[in-house]
Amino acid sequence: MLAALVASVVGFLPFDEAAKNELAAAAKKLEAAQSYHFDYATAGGRGAKEEGGEAGDAAPAGGEGEAGKGRARDGEGWQIDFQRGKPLHLRHREAEFFRSEKKVAMLDPKSKQWTSVSRGAAPAPAAAEGAEKAPPMLGRMAVEIDRILFPHQLVKELGKKIGDVTRSEKDGAVTYVATLNKDVARELVGAPNDRGARREGGKREGGKREGGKREGGEGGKGEAGEAPEPKGEGAARELDCEGKMTAVASNGQITTIEIEITVKGPQPRVVRRSMKLSGIDATAVAAPAEAIAVLDI
Repeated sequence: MLAALVASVVGFLPFDEAAKNELAAAAKKLEAAQSYHFDYATAGGRGAKEEGGEAGDAAPAGGEGEAGKGRARDGEGWQIDFQRGKPLHLRHREAEFFRSEKKVAMLDPKSKQWTSVSRGAAPAPAAAEGAEKAPPMLGRMAVEIDRILFPHQLVKELGKKIGDVTRSEKDGAVTYVATLNKDVARELVGAPNDRGARREGGKREGGKREGGKREGGEGGKGEAGEAPEPKGEGAARELDCEGKMTAVASNGQITTIEIEITVKGPQPRVVRRSMKLSGIDATAVAAPAEAIAVLDI
């Protein structure tokens, strides 16, 4: 009788631990992926919640949201091909980029020539022979590229970054909603592509090198040289933040990750990041010879 009563009660309890373990297993598969494509978008805004949506609701790429909603950030609208051991490939609007361990190359939409800048200080661009002067936007875009958050970095040791997890299933897809630990939420607010955090004291530690290798990268002459995991400093560590991560998986493989962080205080805002993955372990993009030439690899 007692056993039956316990079983009936357990049947109504949320299986948080089982869902968390299941999500962590899917995260490990993504962390180990050799290649993948992902669409990356960010959005953030200030102000209290308003009727019809919260501040910071994502707007269409390159445009504005409805009244009271946040404006899309510079990081919105990236299409990215990640391949271990090879230059990172990116598209943003009409521009195309490749990033190696040391440089970022861009195909100028106007001149149709490849030019490059060094990662970090971004000195004067070096153009291919016969190319026009590199566009001023290249240096800025190189910085933005180094701030992009990668899915396999985000889910690294995911079990240590999240709390409660709920699980639902529909049409063969499993959706996990996980609470982010507060320190992780703070770090993500101080991470790539959030101008507000940087204004409030968030400081990025990217671009450092230890032993001749970019911090957070994997080394190797032609590798992308991944950006380090986000580390917000200063005021970003003191912000009162609550965050959640929503991950959708099919056949045990994560295909979508959405991050939503609410920053409380005098200037409340919501920061969002969206990653839609495809071609896991099946993405292959070769950099053209002209891009390789200006990347010096």
